[in-house]
Amino acid sequence: MKSLKTILNKKIRPAAAIISAVKNMRDADRYMRIMFDNTPLSATLWDEDYNLIDCNLEAARMFGLADKALFMKKFLMYSPEYQPCGRPSADMVVECIEKTFIEGYNHFEWQHQTEDGGPLPCEIIAMRVEHKGKPIVAAYKRDLREIKATIAAMQKTEGDLRMALIAAEDSAKAKSEFLNNMNHELRTPLNGVLGFLRMATQTNQLEKQRGYIAEAEKSASSLLKLVSDVLDFTEIENQKMKASSEIFKLQDVIDRIERAYAPAAKNKNLELNIRLPGDIPEQLTGDPYKLQNILSNLIDNAVKFTDKGKITVRANVKRINGGGVEIRFYVRDTGMGIKPDHIKTIFEPFWQGDASLTRKHGGTGFGLSLSKHLAHLLGGKIWVESEYEEGSTFYFTARFGLTDGVSYEKTVSHETDYEDNLSYEPDPAGDGWERETDIAVVSPAAPDFNLEKPAPVNLSNPPGDGDAPNPVNAHLLVVDDVEINQIIAEELLTGIGYTVDVAGNGQEAIDMIRQKDYDAVLMDIQMPVMDGLTAAVKIRESERHRHLPIIAVSAHAMDEDVEKSLAHGMNDHITKPFDLELLAATLNKWLRPMYGAYVFRGGPF
Repeated sequence: MKSLKTILNKKIRPAAAIISAVKNMRDADRYMRIMFDNTPLSATLWDEDYNLIDCNLEAARMFGLADKALFMKKFLMYSPEYQPCGRPSADMVVECIEKTFIEGYNHFEWQHQTEDGGPLPCEIIAMRVEHKGKPIVAAYKRDLREIKATIAAMQKTEGDLRMALIAAEDSAKAKSEFLNNMNHELRTPLNGVLGFLRMATQTNQLEKQRGYIAEAEKSASSLLKLVSDVLDFTEIENQKMKASSEIFKLQDVIDRIERAYAPAAKNKNLELNIRLPGDIPEQLTGDPYKLQNILSNLIDNAVKFTDKGKITVRANVKRINGGGVEIRFYVRDTGMGIKPDHIKTIFEPFWQGDASLTRKHGGTGFGLSLSKHLAHLLGGKIWVESEYEEGSTFYFTARFGLTDGVSYEKTVSHETDYEDNLSYEPDPAGDGWERETDIAVVSPAAPDFNLEKPAPVNLSNPPGDGDAPNPVNAHLLVVDDVEINQIIAEELLTGIGYTVDVAGNGQEAIDMIRQKDYDAVLMDIQMPVMDGLTAAVKIRESERHRHLPIIAVSAHAMDEDVEKSLAHGMNDHITKPFDLELLAATLNKWLRPMYGAYVFRGGPF
């Protein structure tokens, strides 16, 4: 017979196991409650009837409460009557809980409010879970106030930056417009100064008067160059400068430069030695004006900083292929040279080395920086070699096309004398002088106006004796609202063989063109009553005047101004104060195809 102890042990052990299991369950539930109450996210539990059945401490803390029971009692007051979308909160909370029961998961934003009615945006993740065999919804809530404030600050910063960018663009536009207006206001009186001085020097006057006038003309020309440099620099900053493409002779560019700088070199007892080798093609296609600008800047500096000795200018062919040619130029002087610590910054804007140079030699510091950008526009580069107090040599390269029908296969020659030798070692930029690169030659785009134009004429081929019939006495209409400009244009053009009529604005020009036939029109842009652009468009409306050459002669000098003139039906664009040679060559370009002859064959300039 079993003892009582044995019997009791068998009965007590299962009971103890049950008690232990219950204790473990209570411990687990307590641990889960600790975890539930102390999670950093607000948590709420909802039953199938959409009743709030429980929450954690963080749910109360979010609203500044220390008691969960108080939160459960006041829960409804922590949601505004309407959500930001405009719908009632009571309807939307039911939809959100119902969706969670059906789909098992829901993620949305909810607008709560604090005790004082302030907004409390939240992100809520709701999940369906099982509890005691029944589904409930557990919703976890995160306070978005800090995140929303950060996003709002970022959006404000972005908005401020956008406004600052717009303001900067407006400022740049305003600066460009200001410079354009300043350009017009400066060039208009300059046109009068240069025009009257030119007329005065062509009359018989005392030698001293001629000297004074020549000096005044020199000063006005210097001022004009300064204005042009400032505007060129602005175009470069705004990335609006472009290279043109036309047929020209390099020798013509060199001749113009030599005429311009020979007097200054002579005044300082300097030898100006400019010579081209015979292996350079006679005619090239490209932008002769930007090439001339670079050479002018380099020679101007050489004359300015050289007190004795000579200035040597040379050019040589570096690379030839089927479509174009690359030419390397150098300008060498025996002047003061450049200090080693200034070499690296010499092509930066406004560079002058030191204040003493500015006081002694003048200048703005634009020249070399402009030359660097112009060389890049011509497909080349620029660099310098210098020894302080011994002199400097500025090198630059430029690419040009070959004219149709010209074949050039000559091998590059290496000349041995000091003046003509061009070293073919890589320059300091080190991007490989010897590598072969195709040269793309781009023709200038046709104007938007779709104006039918005569075949282009080579401006660099003025006629010699027997080249063409006698010059034609063409009849021109000058349109300008400034009386000084009218007088200058009429006197200069009459002096070289043209017959000239004058109109004071675009409307007068249209009326005169209807009454009389003209061979060409020189049209100012900025005028009262009717501006030149509007007048050009109206003139083109008549089939009779579809081919009438209209040339803009304007103080507006930027590339976009030229494009605007062409787009409004003008054939060409010349900048005031105009160069008489350029004006005559431009008239020849548009009148010669009409008459088969040059209308101008040269003059006293």
